[in-house]
Amino acid sequence: MNTAIDFQYIENNTHDGFEMAVARAQKLFLDGWIVTLGLSGKDSGAASICLVEGLRRAKQQREDVGPLHIVTTNTTLENIVLHDYMLTLHEDLIAYGDAHGLPIQCHEIKPSLSSQPIVEYIWCYI
Repeated sequence: MNTAIDFQYIENNTHDGFEMAVARAQKLFLDGWIVTLGLSGKDSGAASICLVEGLRRAKQQREDVGPLHIVTTNTTLENIVLHDYMLTLHEDLIAYGDAHGLPIQCHEIKPSLSSQPIVEYIWCYI
C-alpha cells in the first residue's frame, strides 16, 4: 500500500456532488427532455456517468423517458488513441443501455472533407 499519499477510502458509492448531478439529470428526463452529451474526454466522461444514472433512475419511475444521445466529433485533429477510446466508450454505453433497458444512442459525427480544420488550414496557404 502506498503511504506517501494521504487518502481516504470511500466506504460507499454516494457522493453529494454526484447525487446532485444525477438528480438534475433525472429531472431532465422526467420533464420530457431529450438529452444530448458531447463525449470527448474526462469531464464529459464523468458527466456521461451522471446522465446514464439519471436516465436509469428516471426509467424506474416512468417507462417513456429518454433517449440519451451521446455524440463524439471526429475532426481528424485529436489524438487517435483518445478518439478510439471515446468510440470504445460508445460501445460500452450502448451495451449498458441494452443490458438495462435504457434508450442510449451513440453517434460519431464526421465533418465533410471541406469542413475539416486541416483542409481550412491548408486552404489558407494556397
